[in-house]
Amino acid sequence: MAPTKQEVAQQFLRRRDNNLRFFQKTQPALYRHFQSFRMSRVEVQVGTEGSDVDLVVDGQSWYQGRAKAHGTEEAKQFLAEYQPGKTVQSIVPPFAESINRSLFTSEYQRQCLEKSAVTQDNFAGFRMSNFLPSVIFMGVGLGYHIEAVSRQVDIVDAIIFEPDDEVFAASLFTVDWAAVCQRFQGRKGYSLRFLITPSGRTDQQLQELLEREVHKSAPLFPVISSYFNHRGQTRMNELALSIGRDTSAHLTTWGNYDDELRRMNNMLHNTRQTIPLLKPESVNRSSLPVLIVGSGPSIDGRMEQIRQLRSQVILVSAGTGIRALTANGLSPDFHVELDPQYSVYQHLVDVDQEMTRETTLLAVAEVNPLVTELFRHCHFYVKDRSPYPALFDAQDYAFRLCNPTCTNAALSLFVQLGFRNLFLLGCDYGFQSAEKHHSGASVYREEGASEISRAFKERTRSRYHKKNLFLVDGVSGEPVYTKADYHGAKKEIETQIRYWKKEHDEVQVRNCSDGAVIEGAPWMSGDDFMASVRLQQEEVPQSSVLRGLLPTTELSTAPDQQKAIVDGVNRGLRERATQLKEALSGFQLRGKKDISRASRFVSAVNERRDPSAAQRTAAHLLSGTTKWFLVAGFSHAMAHEDGPAVNSFLKGWQNTFNALLHEIPEHFSKRLSRRLPVSEDPLVTRGKWEAEVDAAETPSPEGGQG
Repeated sequence: MAPTKQEVAQQFLRRRDNNLRFFQKTQPALYRHFQSFRMSRVEVQVGTEGSDVDLVVDGQSWYQGRAKAHGTEEAKQFLAEYQPGKTVQSIVPPFAESINRSLFTSEYQRQCLEKSAVTQDNFAGFRMSNFLPSVIFMGVGLGYHIEAVSRQVDIVDAIIFEPDDEVFAASLFTVDWAAVCQRFQGRKGYSLRFLITPSGRTDQQLQELLEREVHKSAPLFPVISSYFNHRGQTRMNELALSIGRDTSAHLTTWGNYDDELRRMNNMLHNTRQTIPLLKPESVNRSSLPVLIVGSGPSIDGRMEQIRQLRSQVILVSAGTGIRALTANGLSPDFHVELDPQYSVYQHLVDVDQEMTRETTLLAVAEVNPLVTELFRHCHFYVKDRSPYPALFDAQDYAFRLCNPTCTNAALSLFVQLGFRNLFLLGCDYGFQSAEKHHSGASVYREEGASEISRAFKERTRSRYHKKNLFLVDGVSGEPVYTKADYHGAKKEIETQIRYWKKEHDEVQVRNCSDGAVIEGAPWMSGDDFMASVRLQQEEVPQSSVLRGLLPTTELSTAPDQQKAIVDGVNRGLRERATQLKEALSGFQLRGKKDISRASRFVSAVNERRDPSAAQRTAAHLLSGTTKWFLVAGFSHAMAHEDGPAVNSFLKGWQNTFNALLHEIPEHFSKRLSRRLPVSEDPLVTRGKWEAEVDAAETPSPEGGQG
């Protein structure tokens, strides 16, 4: 006898109750949100015999009465795209030829990759096996497609994303979420996360939320993340495409041990003496026009406008933008630096010192200490996306959203100092020609180039090869070329602008650069730019007066404090390195699924936030290099065909990674425990492209312990 309609309804109600009880134990945030949730726009329609169901959203049927059949068909089509043996294209893995051999980590990275049978010449994509490394379910609906996929194939890492909480509430009646979740729970290296939001979020908000969650899947993302777009929704497809476009930019933000070692070493030098440290929100709110000048190619066409307006603006150069200004006879009021490298000093040595006599340097406290010797006036700042403010007891003075470039830092500093009227010039983040990607007066100039400029241009030539470029929307209406780090800087400055306008609704940022579109910063022609500045009534003070507007505190560390800082971080390094080695040793790497699980598990350990500032600094020092090794191991394994070659590569990769983790604490102690004068410290006086300090003393990865 067929069940009655009431009996069928009771089955669905019991399923909802069971799901809520399960979530109460395992997903308390979901439970709290949905325990008393009532649907108003969404209705689950059940047939009299419960044979199939429908979902009606805002009066529209989603499945035409066949949700179960629809989910089964969708799952079949999706799985067909990822059958064992199929090839997937995403990022290009690292290869030995791309390794900068002058860094401490270089030899370990090179030996890791030389054990791979996959090379630049034979790489043809990533080969699927009998499991899925990572799946992002874009939309839940009634969830039958999620049940079907998770039942038919092993998934290591999954994200269930639904931008309408009413729709997810409907799935509580239809999906046995306990059965889905239990395929992940209690299995080492497996992960399942729910990302459920109320309806009404903008596309930008959804992208930011989903991006943050997807990035937690590293290194499975970005190597192989499979997007399952339920019902082929256009909005979901656009979200996935946007995240995919920004993948290369995300990879540029990881950093590495060698760079972080220099940053900390520089800060130890810079705090040996008392330094003036900038304070956020230290200037009365001002509508004085602030011109932030980068070295994008369009700055050459705007130089005459800047010259005519010079007495009416605060002129700020960012990074190599100082070369463009001084070469044209313009002295900036302020110059902003963000990078810790020796190359910053090399570039600035080339600048006419007389032109910057009254310029105030605003440098990150991790800047190469030689840089400060080139300026008569200097203030330091610290940034919040760094462990060093807490390590040096300066967290109350940290500026937000300074990364990843000097132009980002300049905008951040001047908004937080209190300025509200900002113009971006030479902040192109793109270029019309792959041959002209910087101002003609920048470090990339052809005529009259110094030896330093020529060497730098030669080292970076490959970055501007067309194979490394892609197109984005330009302010002219025509697309312009860009590359990963520029695109990352553009995305970050757009995030900054949204944030500052939300915090301070009077902030105005205008784009007077003729490169890529910057969302939130309307583009201004030369005439409009000049007219806007000339409307300002407030008088702009002299550089010396402007300098006095920047109240500072003092930051210094005594020798005993420096020793305590270095010793504390060294202990933290040994702890974190041990944690990472133990996490990795918990897996026998016999194939692609093993490295997927191990990578996801080690990545979670790598992201742990430890309680003390010294421990967090140690984790920061190791984080980027750990991510590099995880991407290298996972991507090369997935690029192999199944078989003995994968196992051989993974054995070598694991031994090399363990050897590096074993040696890093000793390397750190050797470099930082003995405090040398600035002029005698090779970490200060040598560039990252020069041979590693005492490289001959560095043990071979083959001889390391692990």
